[in-house]
Amino acid sequence: MASADARQRNLVGNGGKLVAGVEDDGTWYGATQRVGENLHSVGSMQEDEVQVGRETLERTMALIVTGLIEEALEKPNRNNMPINQSHVGIYGEGERPTRESTSLNSQLIVSDQVEGVISPNQGSRRWKRQARGQGSTSVEGGLRPGIKRPVETKEIEDGDGRVLCSKEEVATGFRLHFNQVYQSANPTERAIQQCLNGVRHRISRYKREQMDREFTSEEVVATFKQMSPFKSPGPDGFSAGFFQDHWDIVGSDVVQAVLDFFRTGEMPTGLNHTLIALIPKTSAPRSVNEYRPISLCNVWYKLISKVLANRLKPVLQDVISWNQSAFLSGRLITDNIMVAYELLHTMQARQKEREGNMAIKLDMSRAYDRVEWGFLQTMLSKLGFSDKWRKLVMACVKSVFYSVVVNGTPGDIIWPTRGLRQGDPLSPYLFLLCVEGLSTLLKEAEARGKEVMIKSVLQAIPAYTMSVFKMPSMLLKEIESMIAKFWWNHRKEGRGIHWKSWNKLGAAKGKGGLGFRDLNCFNRALLAKQGWRILQEPTSLVAQVFKEKYFKSGNLMEARVGYCPSQNLEEPNDSDGSGKDWIQSPNKILDCNAIVSELIDGESKTWKQELVQAIFSQEEAKSICSIPISVKGMGNKVIWGLSEKGIFSIKSAYYAYLETKNQKIGETSSGDQNERLWRRVWRLTNSGKVKQFLWKALNGILPTRSILFKRRIIDNSTCPVCNREEETDIHVLWDCPALVDVWGEDCNPVRK
Repeated sequence: MASADARQRNLVGNGGKLVAGVEDDGTWYGATQRVGENLHSVGSMQEDEVQVGRETLERTMALIVTGLIEEALEKPNRNNMPINQSHVGIYGEGERPTRESTSLNSQLIVSDQVEGVISPNQGSRRWKRQARGQGSTSVEGGLRPGIKRPVETKEIEDGDGRVLCSKEEVATGFRLHFNQVYQSANPTERAIQQCLNGVRHRISRYKREQMDREFTSEEVVATFKQMSPFKSPGPDGFSAGFFQDHWDIVGSDVVQAVLDFFRTGEMPTGLNHTLIALIPKTSAPRSVNEYRPISLCNVWYKLISKVLANRLKPVLQDVISWNQSAFLSGRLITDNIMVAYELLHTMQARQKEREGNMAIKLDMSRAYDRVEWGFLQTMLSKLGFSDKWRKLVMACVKSVFYSVVVNGTPGDIIWPTRGLRQGDPLSPYLFLLCVEGLSTLLKEAEARGKEVMIKSVLQAIPAYTMSVFKMPSMLLKEIESMIAKFWWNHRKEGRGIHWKSWNKLGAAKGKGGLGFRDLNCFNRALLAKQGWRILQEPTSLVAQVFKEKYFKSGNLMEARVGYCPSQNLEEPNDSDGSGKDWIQSPNKILDCNAIVSELIDGESKTWKQELVQAIFSQEEAKSICSIPISVKGMGNKVIWGLSEKGIFSIKSAYYAYLETKNQKIGETSSGDQNERLWRRVWRLTNSGKVKQFLWKALNGILPTRSILFKRRIIDNSTCPVCNREEETDIHVLWDCPALVDVWGEDCNPVRK
């Protein structure tokens, strides 16, 4: 029997060689008309970058083609028809496939004339049907009977509304559009961390070990059998059915290549090349935005991706929140549709009730295309996926490059920096993980809802009025009482238990409070800003009006409210932080109204050191005398003494008033010895709900049975779980025997 090489020459004739998609001394090899063009399209890469991909593809393609030829020559041609070389992708020596020869209209592997060559068994008959187009889901070549061939896109509008008419313009328009879609917005690491602050580890050590176990050939083969035989092929032109029918020839090499990736985490260059098929969203699309991109991946890559997806599925129930229903076993996406409808129906039916409801509509269009790779990687880390698993996933995600198929012809290469592919078996599950970040944000916003509502809305409503008028103290107290009731009351009826006074809630977060504003102090701080502006801009209209009415012969700091003043004016006092150049000292050497200029020698322009030392302490006198004095005799300048730069700020004025008020009522907000602890609590990356719980625990205001008993709300303070000790804060969080299992988990940094 003739050798394989001889049979090859007889089949090809005239010294021609089979095309296998690898350039070797001017000769192209391959099994399809598109393979050569595909590798030619990435030929601009460096040789060493594509060497691994070339060697793997060359070895497997050679086996495929040689095996098919041997099978064709050893088995009878039942139709007795000659083999047409152009249909099996055979080119003469030195020839290269053209862009036209690689379009999606070209036959995938065989034509009608070679059906009898590889069709004696049932599997080959299935392959024959695919070659005819019966049972294929290919975009153009091989459509199901009754499905019309896609209409050629002759013109299209780009993103700027310009009409593109020629074939080259249309192809360029789609390429530029998707090149923009798949370019990252480059979010900062800080921004990503802020979005994912509330995400916690959800994968147990056992599940992590199961996911990281070694991949086996049996697992790869079992996964390959799950793949649909004749879904649309990728750039290599092969569907899974071809490999399945000829698994005895190519199976070992396919399995070895997949296992090599799982072992090294490195994707062979070219293997993740993906075609973008454009599916119209409307019956008559006019713009590039009216097409949905569907990714056509190579079979080898889809096998890798599907193996990873199978490993990921068992842990999704532990990772994905209950309110996500898509792609998870035991959940249906229709559940969410029904629930959403019932919620909207209920809201509509309750429009006349006193308490309203709110629904948020989120625009999720092109969400797959806009997934930031940095966000996905951080999300995987936050959820507890191992370094090995993250490396494999990100290798699949980041190694992709696209060609948009326009009118049957693949375009130039697009190198993305973000996005997931619709058509990649792994993408739906990765997208679920990303959406979990959104779910966490919504839950955190709900938990922080009252705090945000109070600070951003309730306390902001009267701000405009308070910035120009001195509000009555009783009115401000009434507003604060309403806000306090809103904060503490978790039920519709009653006033709730006020566990902490409003004054303590108003302390800064770093000093044990929640930072709610004292409206009286805030009102005065806002008015102080108006006073500061009058001092700094005496020629302004408002400054001239006030001077004419209240301080004709002096300045604002010397003004008195007089008889029947307007609500715009508040009498100044020594706590306004105006920076007036009075001398403040416990010594009585100078007059109580003495000013700084009395400490300076007018002729020598130097400090009167003896006088300064007599009035102030040694350290103060040294600091004062070290201040340089202008030799040009410039006039005094009003500065704001409560800021380093001498510039007024509402924040500094507010805390100055608040400090003065606390001192008057016998409280201080600056003497908290636990300031460092409080700052650590609020800087935690946990959700707002968790931090508020810690705040309550550290303030001793958790609603334990001990506190409820002291307030005479219940008649028994014993812990209902252990029935042994009084239920105090420390008992609930640490001492109770029921907590042994909680604190004994491996994931806890503190263990009992």
